[in-house]
Amino acid sequence: MRFAVVENDTRYQNWGLYVRLLEASRLYMRTEPAEAVDIVRLAIVVAEHLDPEVVGAKRVADLRAAAWADLGNVKRLASDFEGSRRAFNEAWRISEEGTGEPVEAAYILSSNPRNMRDMGEFETAEGRARRGSGAVWARRRQAPAGPHAPQDGGRDRSCQSRAGN
Repeated sequence: MRFAVVENDTRYQNWGLYVRLLEASRLYMRTEPAEAVDIVRLAIVVAEHLDPEVVGAKRVADLRAAAWADLGNVKRLASDFEGSRRAFNEAWRISEEGTGEPVEAAYILSSNPRNMRDMGEFETAEGRARRGSGAVWARRRQAPAGPHAPQDGGRDRSCQSRAGN
C-alpha cells in the first residue's frame, strides 16, 4: 500500500521524505530489520521519483545509490548476505551515473566492507575499507559537495555515524 501511494502521489516524491525514511530505517535496523528493509525500499521508490529537473539527474543518481547502499547494510543486518551483495552491486552501478563526488563513493565503500566481513571475505573487506577512508580524507581537502557531505568543510565528524553502525 505504501509503495503505491508514493508511486502515484507526487506529494510524497520529495527529498525530505527520502531523508526521513532513511532515518527511520536506521531506528529499526537493529530491532526490526525486516521493517527497516521495507522502509529503505520505500526510500528507493521516492528517490526514483525525484524530479531530475529540480534536483539534477546526477544528484538523483547519488541519492538512489546511497539508498541502495543503505539497503545493502540493512539486508546484511537481517542476515540476507546475498541480498546485501546485490544491493551493493546496484549501488555501485547507479553511482556511475552520479556526480562522481568522492564522498558519495566513500559512503558506499564505508558500508560495503561490513558486508564482506560478515560473509567471510576479510581481505576484500579490508581493501574496501582502506579505499573508503582514503576517499574520505581526499574529499576533506576539497570544498564540500554532494547530498551527504558535511556542511562545515569536512570538519564535522557527525556524518560518520550515517551508516548506523
